[in-house]
Amino acid sequence: MKPLKRRVGSALYTTSGSIATIPLPRNYNYRKLICRISGSVVVTGGTGAGAPHVRAAYKAISRVELIANGRDTIWSVPAEIIQMLNIIDYGCVPSASHPGNDTAATYTFNGSFIIDLAVMRAIRPIDTLFPAAALSTLDLKITWGAGADMFTGAVDFTSAAIQTTTELVVEAFEEIGTVPGGVGVNKISEINRTLTGANTRYQVQLATGNTYKGFLIYTNVDNVPVDTMLDGVSVESGTEVYQSWLTNDELLNYNKLAYSLETQLVGIHNVDFLDSDGFLTEILDARRLSNLDLFLNVALPAGTTRSLIVYPQELILPEKAA
Repeated sequence: MKPLKRRVGSALYTTSGSIATIPLPRNYNYRKLICRISGSVVVTGGTGAGAPHVRAAYKAISRVELIANGRDTIWSVPAEIIQMLNIIDYGCVPSASHPGNDTAATYTFNGSFIIDLAVMRAIRPIDTLFPAAALSTLDLKITWGAGADMFTGAVDFTSAAIQTTTELVVEAFEEIGTVPGGVGVNKISEINRTLTGANTRYQVQLATGNTYKGFLIYTNVDNVPVDTMLDGVSVESGTEVYQSWLTNDELLNYNKLAYSLETQLVGIHNVDFLDSDGFLTEILDARRLSNLDLFLNVALPAGTTRSLIVYPQELILPEKAA
């Protein structure tokens, strides 16, 4: 195997909700895509009553999708969630600079994030490289966010406009040569729920047919991450219980220790099946299960819109590597 690192594309901001497509080369096997967003947002009419979102720079990109053959979605995740996955996998916060306030001014911002197509914490990440050579197309689709999404609280500005000089630059780490042991597909999707009431066993049905590295759960109220919505989670199939966390503090404290985090990640709860030894044989095999569910103990914090979002992290492996 021979590593290759190269720039593979870029895209300039146009308007909120618009989509930029970056065609990716399909010569080799992908290890990761390194992305950096940088630009500016112009705020008019503000007096500073609100505040920048805690992950403001990443709100400039509302969704990142990796699509193979024009139809198969491998990744579909907001940029801010990819940043959270990076913190979990690398144990540190990616480089970023956010707007300083919401008073009338021009603010520069930037943020880096990595789309890890190989499983970072596996004992042999090379077994999970993403194979691109056999694909007819491979595209990175970017949905641009709105300037107003970069701020929270009692925002009082007339407008917040991301400038068209804002740019996303993408670089790739690839591996040249035949992968010993085969390759895998590290897939991440999204299940988005809006809560309307408290429930001690709120059910989220999960797909069967693949293996799962884990489930990232993100809780927020009115776009602000909170920890008060979730107080316990279990992963079950019929009478079989694979993991049970009785309280949110229990899960958050474990996440902090397991990923060597200096501080807990507000609103982020990671139910992980890839233990610290990194053996892929220990991940949850749902290929022969008839059903699989998350059961959550959820509360209803004060606010208007209470969102609970689950990001299943599937791993599609060759039979001999599973």
